[in-house]
Amino acid sequence: MLKYLYRTGWLATILLVIVFCKSNSPEDKLPDINKRREPDQEYWDFTITLSSRGIPYAKVVAGHSSRYVAENYFYLDQKVKVDFFDDNGNHSSILTAEKGIVDENSNNMTARENVVVVSDSGITLLTEELKWIEKENKIFTDKFVTVITSRDTIYGYGFISDRSL
Repeated sequence: MLKYLYRTGWLATILLVIVFCKSNSPEDKLPDINKRREPDQEYWDFTITLSSRGIPYAKVVAGHSSRYVAENYFYLDQKVKVDFFDDNGNHSSILTAEKGIVDENSNNMTARENVVVVSDSGITLLTEELKWIEKENKIFTDKFVTVITSRDTIYGYGFISDRSL
């Protein structure tokens, strides 16, 4: 009997460790764009402005958007465009992509396919996927990137910056 309890205790401990070690980062919760169900709502010529204390920090535009209420996200397609603004509300950069997902709870966004970010200072970023974490004011990717400046072109994997580049 003690041997059985000992084995059961170890098994329970291992299962608890596995359950509590599971990642809960926002990126892991992103829905798979290719495996979606019918949307709860659809919008054409979609525009949403995200602001804090009346000062805009992002304006998201898409030709079409599908809203999934239970999952709390918008799926964007048909030429996604995001204008980013600095803390004073001045335009700082523009992002374009073929598709995107906006998490309604966190305002985080993932842009996919032909992602281009052009800063007002002249820096251009090219990649296939880019994530924006709103609370941290960070854009990042672990995918292949091309960064073009007036003096140089840099190629590599991974990129992190604030939304103004």
